[in-house]
Amino acid sequence: MKISNHLNTLIISIAALSFFSCNKRPLPTGGNRSKIIGDTTIVTPAKDSIVYTDVSPDLAILKFRTDSFRLDLNNDGIYDFTFLGSYSADKCGDFLDGLYAIDDSFLIAPAINSNNEIITDGAGKAFAIDSASAIATDSIWASTPQILLYGAAKAVGHCTTLLPDVQGYWLNASDKYIGLKFRKSNNVYYGWLRLTCTYTVSAQVRNLLVPGNFIIKDYAYNAAPKKPILAGQKH
Repeated sequence: MKISNHLNTLIISIAALSFFSCNKRPLPTGGNRSKIIGDTTIVTPAKDSIVYTDVSPDLAILKFRTDSFRLDLNNDGIYDFTFLGSYSADKCGDFLDGLYAIDDSFLIAPAINSNNEIITDGAGKAFAIDSASAIATDSIWASTPQILLYGAAKAVGHCTTLLPDVQGYWLNASDKYIGLKFRKSNNVYYGWLRLTCTYTVSAQVRNLLVPGNFIIKDYAYNAAPKKPILAGQKH
């Protein structure tokens, strides 16, 4: 299976997951707003023009390879980005061998029809940026799904359906940031999300991803339109 074919399948899945992304859901009003995602309470204090969201406790969003998660960056009831995992194990080589080629993919994508964007390396991969990095108009942006982490492994040399490879900046990355841009009411806003990835590579099978988690710690955006924000900036 080629990575391009696999990504096409994931993009179709993202479209299905985002079917309800434009449906609003009521949120509390007042100076501080909170919402519930699963068993996680998220509190958003009002601070200057930076709207900061502390995810407490930290939220594991892709702890299983086929999990998905939709992010509402500005807490307005409309999902802005989708995280999606996919896994396949394809039999290859002699039928009696019982050998498998294993393919793992994890993506972040703008919500369908949103025109939202993600900081990228320009080659289809979402950057894991450092704290205090500028997130602004002159960053490199992509409005298409971006790879967080991709791994293709084959058990032995007989498997030829996949080119063994690991791609993405998020392999075993701790407390890095994704740069995000979203649009609302014809305005553009910049934000960030802090993420930790605990997926690693097997010591026994080359390029085989060892199951882990993608963990959201917190996120923020600048409520002043077109104004930049620094990765990790809270006020």
